[in-house]
Amino acid sequence: IFPMVKDFGGEVIKEIGDGLLMMFTSANRAVRFTMAVQEKLKDDELTIRAGIHIGDVVFEEGDVFGSAVNIAARIEPLAPAGGICISEDVRSQIRNQNDIITTSIGKKELKGVDQAVEIYQVISEELEQSQKRVPFFKDLWQRRVMQITGIYLLLSYLVSLGIEFMVKEYMLSPHLTNLIWYILLSLIPSIILVSYFHGKKGVSKWTKVEIIGLPLNIIIAVLVLVFVFKGKDLGAITTKVTVQNEDGEKIEKLVLKNEFRKKILIFNVENISGDTALDYLQYGIPAMTEYDLSQDLLLTPEYIMDLSGFYSKLIESGYEGAVGLPLTLMKSYAEERHMNYFMFGDLNIDNDEYILDVKVYDAKLSRLISSISLQGKNIFDLVDQLSIKIKLSMGLPESHIIETIDLPISAIFTSSQAALHPFSLSLVERSENNWTENARFLNLAIQEDEYFALAYLSLSLTYLNLSDMEGSRDAIQKARELIHKLPERLQFILKYVYYLLGQQPEKAMALVKMWVELYPDDITAHSILAQRYAVSNMFPEAIQEYKEILRLDPEQYEFLSTLGDHYLQIGNFDSSLVYYQEYARLAPQQAQSYRKLGDYFDVIGDMEKARENYEKALFLADMTYEVPIKVGLANILLKTGNLDLAYEQYLEALNIARSARDSVSVINALQRYYLMKGQVEKSLETFERKLVKLETLLSPKDLMVYRILNLEPYVNAGELDRAFETLEEIQAKLEPPLDNLVPFGYMLIYAETGETEKAREAISGAEDLIRGFGEEVLMANVYYTQGRINESIGEYQKAIENYNKYAEIEAISHFIHSFISRCYRHLEDFQQAEEEIEISLKYRPFDPITNYEAALLYLETGEEEKGLEHLERAVEIWKDADSDYEKANMAKEKLNSLK
Repeated sequence: IFPMVKDFGGEVIKEIGDGLLMMFTSANRAVRFTMAVQEKLKDDELTIRAGIHIGDVVFEEGDVFGSAVNIAARIEPLAPAGGICISEDVRSQIRNQNDIITTSIGKKELKGVDQAVEIYQVISEELEQSQKRVPFFKDLWQRRVMQITGIYLLLSYLVSLGIEFMVKEYMLSPHLTNLIWYILLSLIPSIILVSYFHGKKGVSKWTKVEIIGLPLNIIIAVLVLVFVFKGKDLGAITTKVTVQNEDGEKIEKLVLKNEFRKKILIFNVENISGDTALDYLQYGIPAMTEYDLSQDLLLTPEYIMDLSGFYSKLIESGYEGAVGLPLTLMKSYAEERHMNYFMFGDLNIDNDEYILDVKVYDAKLSRLISSISLQGKNIFDLVDQLSIKIKLSMGLPESHIIETIDLPISAIFTSSQAALHPFSLSLVERSENNWTENARFLNLAIQEDEYFALAYLSLSLTYLNLSDMEGSRDAIQKARELIHKLPERLQFILKYVYYLLGQQPEKAMALVKMWVELYPDDITAHSILAQRYAVSNMFPEAIQEYKEILRLDPEQYEFLSTLGDHYLQIGNFDSSLVYYQEYARLAPQQAQSYRKLGDYFDVIGDMEKARENYEKALFLADMTYEVPIKVGLANILLKTGNLDLAYEQYLEALNIARSARDSVSVINALQRYYLMKGQVEKSLETFERKLVKLETLLSPKDLMVYRILNLEPYVNAGELDRAFETLEEIQAKLEPPLDNLVPFGYMLIYAETGETEKAREAISGAEDLIRGFGEEVLMANVYYTQGRINESIGEYQKAIENYNKYAEIEAISHFIHSFISRCYRHLEDFQQAEEEIEISLKYRPFDPITNYEAALLYLETGEEEKGLEHLERAVEIWKDADSDYEKANMAKEKLNSLK
């Protein structure tokens, strides 16, 4: 080494233990000397470390002193074995030496030096290449980056376990666990940065990389957290609310936020035992499972047999008994209902023991999350065990399951298998619209178990559908006495039905409002309140409730369609279109979304756009929607004057109709077709064909209501005796207060026949029913009747007022504008008359009655050419009308008189 010192212009000052203190004439020579020494010694497997600084020194008695000597001595230990460390001053002297590569190891605090000094390591080409190949991880290890990061991750995991325990133990938001993980993981860059520059022993100052990097990491982490958790509820999953009940009393209750409910759709269990006597359990087991799970605050179970139209849809698709569905179809239904999970299973029997195999699937991922096998002699015990295993499979904590009240199904449902048998069969009869059989089976269930609360509630609703008011009231009273056996949602429904049966609509409304206040995130509660608002003719309030449902669950796409319907109902066409289009945007693969757009454009008279959307819908439609869409396309032909082609397409649709619902859709259109042509006898015959089909779709009560409110076919055909016979027949079947439905039929007939006093008496009875049940939306019928009465006695201004009131409720009934026009014509206000008739013509340019009214108006105002055009159109449409159809005969006589 000593000869090399002289070669590089250096001088050895002294030996210090196994080290040397040397001085060189330049920083460049000092660095190159140390690099040469390391190169020379590498073959001898000897390593040295060197520290180099530049500065003034003081010679005294053969030794050197000064800050430069002190700093160099403090830098040397910072170099790794075989390494060279230099100060920032030295680096500035050699920065132009391209073959000398340096890298900063940060600012270091050196003993005896006031300020931290930036230290650099000199890297040889070989060392640089070596570090590129391997030493990166060795460097991280030496700086303790991996050790510190590993400890941080371990501590993070332990913290997350603690948070997860607290979430489950204290019913906190499950989002908290994810939030903590996001926070801890997002700070890893900062942990790595700090450990890289400060992990080694010794004190070091903050570097520029850290000063910029740490705040930047925190800012990015905060932005990510805001983006991911925006709108997420991070508080407790329960909330305490104070509300006023239907009796005005304040109550306080702890309720669960809807966001944290787990929703499961329950399908039927298939009996694979070969013993058909056990078929009833295909429905009994899932019904009990749904009822049992309803006890848990964290769960919202739904059973397919409780969902309107599902059973008939499955039967029409070829799934006998609504069992044996393919997995893909069950997933589709679960997604349609916005469920998190769905379950189904098989039932077998061996040595008098039931064997129940159930599978629980994640609805979104179609992933099997639990396969449950149970065996035992007691079916009720099996359901209790099944419920617990379902809860565990959905991730409910064991502590919650243990601490939550979970009464045995035999204590809250029924403990009698003899009662379970007919109750299960009643579910099938209800789904098949066999209400008499449904009532018979429910009564059999009650005979076997007089404390069967759900059977009493079901029987009350069944009797209501059978128009047996006394039976309905008796059953609901029995259910009230056993209300403690019902899950909370059914308790609300029980009270709601009770108040409506007692004609206390204000209390029914107050009850549902309380339900919404108690459970502000419960979509069912908001939906029932919206329906209550709608029948009360409070459409703006109903619209707000449906918007709230979409705020709570934006994936409830069907409510976009409902909002479109309500806006259409009140004549807000622009808002209606917005919601129908949004429905189509979010559900582009659903035929129903385009069908709704087709219906909308049909209503507003844009037939070309209606046709485009119906064709899109037809392309996407399965057999369920094909017929109604074909009817929609045929309706466009009818309304644009292509009557013969429309008729052909109606018949084609009727030929492919697979269900009673499809048939009704076509027959209803044919009824309108015949009426439009003035063939009122055929229209009446078709109407009566429709009634036969409706018997299989509607409950007896709903069918009677339909018949009462649809007597026009008899009036149009001059069959008043048959209309009266219909009302008398229905009157004999209805008990008070439902018997006040009958006046709705009488007031229509008497208004059309000009018997004004009888019509007014009937109106009084109809208004009693409206007030009793709080269904102000039915006032549209009253306003229409009053308008007809006013018009018949020459009170045209009053008639206009009542027709306008009707139009406020039924904004899409465009025919009413032709009635208003007629009244203005009689008042000789021809300008207003023309405005009204043009509205009607805009939407229905080929309606013969509207064209006849337009002809009379224009002929009276001297616009003979225009009047003749409309008159000829009406006569052309009525060319094959019945010989005794008065409107057609008047139009033909008028046309003949002008020729």
